[in-house]
Amino acid sequence: MDNEALMMIARFTYQARKLLGPVDSNSLVNNAEYRDEVFRKIDAEADEDLLILALNLRIKLGSLMTKSDVTAPEKPKETVVDNSRYNRGARG
Repeated sequence: MDNEALMMIARFTYQARKLLGPVDSNSLVNNAEYRDEVFRKIDAEADEDLLILALNLRIKLGSLMTKSDVTAPEKPKETVVDNSRYNRGARG
């Protein structure tokens, strides 16, 4: 995690503490259920500055994705190899 993300987490936990009480920064980073619960409460009750900080933090932590951001992994293309002309091996 880069320094900017750490600073953002510290700022967020400090500002969210005024609204929600203590916020566990370790659980915020590592526990998706806890993170979603905290962000849900912030969305419902916070002021504009804290909402913007929460949205930026969600983007940093990767928990804010739209359906267009999530793509299914591509399947490898199946290649058809014509082995009919290789009948003697590499040394012929």
